[in-house]
Amino acid sequence: MVIPISSKTLNIVRQKNNQKIMNNIERVAETISLDDQLEIEKITNQITNDARGNIQYNRTQALNLLPFFQKYFDKNVTTSIFGCGGCAKKLVRTMKQLTTHLNGKTK
Repeated sequence: MVIPISSKTLNIVRQKNNQKIMNNIERVAETISLDDQLEIEKITNQITNDARGNIQYNRTQALNLLPFFQKYFDKNVTTSIFGCGGCAKKLVRTMKQLTTHLNGKTK
């Protein structure tokens, strides 16, 4: 038996998750130190997107962002973030969103 799930339900769940992430980013943006902000911006400015919008980063860039992610978002993340690729992408995407939020807020 298949239980149909409407796309509206999935969109509501996705919007709630996106709102939680943005709330965390806004909270961190208020408490981040200026030195950390400059260091994060320096690292994330090296990360680019390809033609399809996928994040292009290398191992050292993600590992350089890891201490800041552990400090401000999730202290339980270990250095083994490259197993399936999802953890590293989440880390880099979150830090890029933080940088975008900080740049939009300061301008």
